[in-house]
Amino acid sequence: MTSEASIEERIIRDLKAWSQQPTVPFLHKPMRRALRERFRALGLHPWDGGSRPERPTWAEDPYALYVFLPGHSAQDSWLVLDTHLDHPGFVADGRGTVRALGSVGFQRVHRLVHQQPQRVALFHPHTGEHLGEGLLRPHAAFRLANPIYTLETERPIPPNTAVQWHLPEPRRTNSYIEAYAADNLLVTAVATALLEALLASSITLPRPVLFVFDVLEEIFEVSATHIAYRNQTPFGALNASTWIIVLENMQAEPLRLRDVLGERLLRDPQHARLAHDHDVYSAQADAALHPLYQEAGLPLPTYEDGLLLKVNGVDLPYGLHFGDQANDAEAWVRYWAEALEIPYQHTLSAGACNGTAYALYPTTPHLVTLVIPTRFKHNVGPQGEVVLERSLRRDARNLYQLLHHLTTQSFSFHGPPPSQGESMLNRLLRRRMSPDPRVLRALQRERIRIMRRAYHPLRYGVVFPETLAQRLALTWSRIHARLDELAERFGR
Repeated sequence: MTSEASIEERIIRDLKAWSQQPTVPFLHKPMRRALRERFRALGLHPWDGGSRPERPTWAEDPYALYVFLPGHSAQDSWLVLDTHLDHPGFVADGRGTVRALGSVGFQRVHRLVHQQPQRVALFHPHTGEHLGEGLLRPHAAFRLANPIYTLETERPIPPNTAVQWHLPEPRRTNSYIEAYAADNLLVTAVATALLEALLASSITLPRPVLFVFDVLEEIFEVSATHIAYRNQTPFGALNASTWIIVLENMQAEPLRLRDVLGERLLRDPQHARLAHDHDVYSAQADAALHPLYQEAGLPLPTYEDGLLLKVNGVDLPYGLHFGDQANDAEAWVRYWAEALEIPYQHTLSAGACNGTAYALYPTTPHLVTLVIPTRFKHNVGPQGEVVLERSLRRDARNLYQLLHHLTTQSFSFHGPPPSQGESMLNRLLRRRMSPDPRVLRALQRERIRIMRRAYHPLRYGVVFPETLAQRLALTWSRIHARLDELAERFGR
């Protein structure tokens, strides 16, 4: 078994490598290029699109990069490991204005730049070259529905320049790993370190493993929605025997009633989303806990008690389309965590992630998110100041060990292990939390509209068009999404 110190060194190596690339949503070209180079260095060749591969290979589309490792078992029983490559930030229009992308806390940033200008780092959208620094200041046209800010730079910058908080490089303290984009580059580093180890091993994997590197999660989980809605990957379809383990660095906070949007989404989706963004970053927000904590005797999640095994996306239980069918991924993750003496938490928690997208559509009942609890998510400090995100070093090592075991050990891929089947939180949540069908349909339609609108920006890796062809394509994406919205509104 590889030593814990060696495992951590490989994780930190990859975290630093990925942190050299900009992570602003949509501006994925530099990160995509860096991953391609890593795949080539590992001896992987692009898939030729023929029959299902018999050797490790990789593929990509506008939404994600994929690495497929064949296994010994039936080809339909895949294990999918899903992570994402983006982090909330800002995109510059090249004329002195930036737009926030992702959940940065729009009003919070507006307040910060009013107090004093905020330092930001600038990166070329296509090459990833560091273009220097700038200052964010208030913009007179700022609104929650129009989260724009003024950018001051020493020299002109191109449109679509990636703008990120100016923060130190990743670092380690006695107990913690701190990084600008620990969400989600730390678990991505765990995934790439694991991929390297599996490729270097002589072990025949007991089942196929598909690594998915999503380029857009921070805006409505667009990449995972594309996979879940179509139930397809470049290497074939997902089905009810597939296991999906989403990997996340995110908050370990209890679910609160303010997080449950419910029928507010039916009345005015945009207002509900913007009001929630404001509430989350407001000290005056409603702090009432979800009643299931008391009713079911569930513990509150913490940042110190180990990995978080998550089976809900806010008030959306995983596997909600599969009734009382067991979640074997949940059961086996628990089984092996206990066998390896890895501390973990198994409870209801706040926050959405790619697991939410896979739960919205009937993909598989075998879905979990494994979370490295991460303080100061999206660089929000205790008083709203800009800080590094922080995760326990132990949790990164433990996640690697758990995933290595789940990918390499031969055990029953169908049915829960002994003594686990009757204590599954996921089954309880499906019984007690399944959403109103109207809300579920609204959520599905919302994701589909956003996914379609995102296609051309993702295809070109831009937010602001740089050519006539891009302008026409992005305009069509907006028109298409608007037509979908009108069809749904008047077709009810």
